[in-house]
Amino acid sequence: MKILMMSNTYAPFVGGVERSIDIFTREYFKKGHEVLIIAPEYEGYRDSVDYVQRVPAIQRFNGTDFSVPLFISGKPAKRIEGFEPDIVHVHHPFLMGDAALRTAAKFSLPVVFTHHTLFEDYTHYVPMNSEGMKRFVKQLATGFANMCDRVFAPCRYVAELIRERGVTTAVSVVPTGIDVDQFARGRGAGLRNQLGLAKEDFLIGTISRIAPEKNLLFLAESAAACLRRDEHAHFMIAGKGPLEHRIAGLFEQNGLSSRYHHLGVVTGEKLADAYAALDAFVFASKTETQGLVLAEAMAASRPVIALDAGAVRDVVDDGDNGYIVAEENPEHFRNVINRFRHLCAGKKAAMQQAALQKANSFSQQRLAEKALAIYQSLLLQKRTWELEYESQTWKETMQLVKKEWAILSNLARATDKAMNKRDRDRI
Repeated sequence: MKILMMSNTYAPFVGGVERSIDIFTREYFKKGHEVLIIAPEYEGYRDSVDYVQRVPAIQRFNGTDFSVPLFISGKPAKRIEGFEPDIVHVHHPFLMGDAALRTAAKFSLPVVFTHHTLFEDYTHYVPMNSEGMKRFVKQLATGFANMCDRVFAPCRYVAELIRERGVTTAVSVVPTGIDVDQFARGRGAGLRNQLGLAKEDFLIGTISRIAPEKNLLFLAESAAACLRRDEHAHFMIAGKGPLEHRIAGLFEQNGLSSRYHHLGVVTGEKLADAYAALDAFVFASKTETQGLVLAEAMAASRPVIALDAGAVRDVVDDGDNGYIVAEENPEHFRNVINRFRHLCAGKKAAMQQAALQKANSFSQQRLAEKALAIYQSLLLQKRTWELEYESQTWKETMQLVKKEWAILSNLARATDKAMNKRDRDRI
């Protein structure tokens, strides 16, 4: 099978979407399939693989690390045509999303859309952020999903939510898988030594882009509350982002800088070692649609303490492989951390074993097989549908016309939803 992946973001940008694309792509290659990734170019970055085709893009959009793709023509268009894809899998409902629909219409291909993100939680990255903008992106994503042949939701919460918002296309829950063995092999002792931790020290931490939507200021306040009351407690973050200095300043103001450890971005074996160095993984994001890091932490046999949110409930079984914190209050979060801290050794070992068992259900091999089976079912439906047409040229022309009309209609509906105040309470 030839799978065309299309995304507004990709390496060197590091995030959940990019990791998802890489994880599935590696598994598809292992199983003998071909993949072509269409993604925006990044200034000064060159790919080390030949299955990525870059398209022109606006660099550092609105002061962020994002590149915004502009159009697909010339070499990228010829590369797609020469690839002769069987299916299109798109990861955003706009920009590259529209290009994916046009490409699929041109070649009469089924389209799969992974609804990775609740886009209204990210409108602070665009100019003129407002409630109207949030309504606009909700409607845009819903309308786009209904123009696709299948929607992948990364967790049950997202599947239920987008159905409530009006998605009528069939939705399958297909999380991003993880390499369980990779994270199970992590060795934390070396990193703990580098951080100067003693055997009795208690290390909590998280892996995250250090950005506003990750709720890391709240998590840092909760960790600082823990450190103030426990002289053997330490807090670690791996990642980078615009809030780095604010979080470091918070620990400095509390006289806790010596027990705050910022690793920067870590990958590969170092990432596995970072998870393994922890006593517990802590997490406070409310915008995650999966929380891939939760499953990775559990693959390293690390219980998770997380603020209650939709995606968290798919991974954390409260009291079994971690704790779900119901109240967004630093002292309350600290109390839950403290409860775990003082569990007996036997209960902690049982939690660690339960965490590893849960991680196995997120195996990348298993989830790639699930995705491929859905692709295959769509291809069978497509072939049946194609028998209805006698003229290939007529079919292609009608498909293009229909897709262009659907794209314009979706944009008009989203704009109307954003501008119509009467609809606010129904969104």
